[in-house]
Amino acid sequence: MLRDFRPRARFSRRRLGSAVAVLALAGAALGLGASAAAAVPADGAAPVVTSTSTQTAVLDTNKVYNKTGKYFYQDGVVDPARDVLYLADSTGTTADPFETALVRIDLATGASTVIPLGGGFAASDVAVSPLDGTVYVAHNTAPDASVSVLDPAVAYTETSLPPQIPVADHSQRLEAASDGRIFVVGSDADVISVIGASTGPDRMNIVQTIAGVETSASVTAMDSVHQRLYVASENGKTVTVIDAAASSASVLGVIALEKTPVGVTWDAVDDQLALTFDDNTISWLTPADDFSSAVVTRTETLAPLPDGADPVVSQPRALSVRADGTAMVLTEVWPTGAGPENIKSFVSVVPPVVDAATPVVSLTVGRDGFALVPDPRVGGSVYVTNIGEGTVSTIGDVTLTGYASSHVVGTDGAATASLVRADGFPLASTLNFTDASGAVFSAQTGADGFARAAVPGLAPGDAAFDVTVVAPATVTLAGKSTVTTVAAAVTPGGPTVSTPSDAAGQKPSSTLAATGFPAGTAAAGVLALLGLGAAGLLASRRARVRA
Repeated sequence: MLRDFRPRARFSRRRLGSAVAVLALAGAALGLGASAAAAVPADGAAPVVTSTSTQTAVLDTNKVYNKTGKYFYQDGVVDPARDVLYLADSTGTTADPFETALVRIDLATGASTVIPLGGGFAASDVAVSPLDGTVYVAHNTAPDASVSVLDPAVAYTETSLPPQIPVADHSQRLEAASDGRIFVVGSDADVISVIGASTGPDRMNIVQTIAGVETSASVTAMDSVHQRLYVASENGKTVTVIDAAASSASVLGVIALEKTPVGVTWDAVDDQLALTFDDNTISWLTPADDFSSAVVTRTETLAPLPDGADPVVSQPRALSVRADGTAMVLTEVWPTGAGPENIKSFVSVVPPVVDAATPVVSLTVGRDGFALVPDPRVGGSVYVTNIGEGTVSTIGDVTLTGYASSHVVGTDGAATASLVRADGFPLASTLNFTDASGAVFSAQTGADGFARAAVPGLAPGDAAFDVTVVAPATVTLAGKSTVTTVAAAVTPGGPTVSTPSDAAGQKPSSTLAATGFPAGTAAAGVLALLGLGAAGLLASRRARVRA
């Protein structure tokens, strides 16, 4: 089992989600994301909406280990310009226990490839320059403390590895500033190294070192609202705030904490610092002007540990705050000595207001959830690495929409609905349509998110169908769809337009397209769609189907 390869002691802390909300807004302005509450079918016609509902759920699980042989994903980052998820991997082999690589995952298709980085030093984190997509990988093993620098357009091989930049301390965490500089947070010497902007002459040089920062057992986040770097130390129970906007970065202040921080990010919605603690809570803090202290404005308790979990080792790991103020916190779960070996980790979904109507929700992911990587765009999902099984779980919002359609008597009706991810990526799914008699008609969604179930033999009038999601099984949404059967058209002074009967005296079924809607309405009885203005309906951003 994969879990057996990893010692119980923690290997390293990961970089926590950066200010997702702000990046999301920036992504929207640049057209980098697409929220799709309801898709428009392939032929451009917009059917009448009968119901719509949205849920945050585990949308799919990518079996990366089966494709790459890699599973020890330390941390990662999304490149929104290329629709790519990068993961720093330190799987290791018998010949080289510290063999390291970069796993590249195409977010639209799920295709996974391995980029070699060489052996002798473990990979711990990844950053991407917002200027040109240059990829940086931190290596965390002495004496080869370094950062690999990769051109995203170059194909690296075992004989042509990416170049490296030596750094002063174990390069545990990486954070990218908006000007393209990369902040390298060490783990032992309390030093932060700054690499020059990716598009400048110092792209392969250390341009500054910041000493005296408590970095041991730390987690970090870059606040893109104010261009500040936050370094939260478990050992020191402090948050060091660094001005990352100045040409020469400097420490603005150190915030003392009463509890041990295990995760940090900036909540751009409330303009506050968000921290998770080892007592299974998340708090929001307003820092003082001199960053010497902070006032706690809100605290919420995360979802409880499952039965059989070890409360000492199992604790919150990574967090991210979305553009609507919802926080997502990954809790890595380990079993007790007598607990089940296959125990799963989970993500707590903390809404902006926690009450009886909107409680904290727990979403189960995979074994040994290790890192939570947010997509910074509007509608972006978060990706959870499960190193105990070598998979990546996708968590995001999905919207089920039911539609009304009409057809001519004598042809097949079609109950219609769509299941669409908020980030616009394709979602392979199956929907059930149940009529008043209990008969079930199933259909799979196409690349545009639409599922159409042929319903033969409908009498003139209206028929209602309950719509439920079969796959993915974690989505529990339900809705309504209706089909109106109308009489065949009659031409004044001419014959009635109808469909000939077959040998058994039954009307033959019309041929239904595999995905989307038919391109028009034929007099011979092809499906006629009731139109609705496109306002409020968002187009699906992609048409590729996940592999």
